[in-house]
Amino acid sequence: GMKENAGTFVLQPDKTRPEQPAQDDKQMFDALKARIEGGAPRILAANIHEVDRAGHYGADGEYVADVHVIDENLADFWKWLKTEQADYLKNTLVIVTTDHGRHTIDKPGLEQKWREHGDSCAGCRSQPLMVLGGNIEGGQILEGTWTQREVSSLISGWMEIDQPWSEGLA
Repeated sequence: GMKENAGTFVLQPDKTRPEQPAQDDKQMFDALKARIEGGAPRILAANIHEVDRAGHYGADGEYVADVHVIDENLADFWKWLKTEQADYLKNTLVIVTTDHGRHTIDKPGLEQKWREHGDSCAGCRSQPLMVLGGNIEGGQILEGTWTQREVSSLISGWMEIDQPWSEGLA
């Protein structure tokens, strides 16, 4: 059997092409709900990837449309947690972020440069960050640049785990 603290990786296959990862983020949210209902893990990370795929490879307008869809899916997931998983949510921190930011367009002729986003420029290093639950007071907006470093520090600080080599904000 699996140790209680052992990590598990689960690939959510696409319904129409099982050899491929899910292309529709709704499938990922359904899988998240099923995993939580089956025994809520201490830490659960999910790669909700449809918006990023659209940003890199999608047709014009697809990225914006997918942002609206992910907003709806996230809102529905949060409502589900609050109504169906209220006890779990009392001790849960939900962090929504991206794998990277986007190019900052500051020169003429680079209007489509965002398609190659994900390098080390300042725009790509900063990213949106939303934190819910876990005694986080609502309505706070923190200014500044957030990176993957802050996500690690945020989680370890909330779980009261010392991370002496971390470079992110505590």
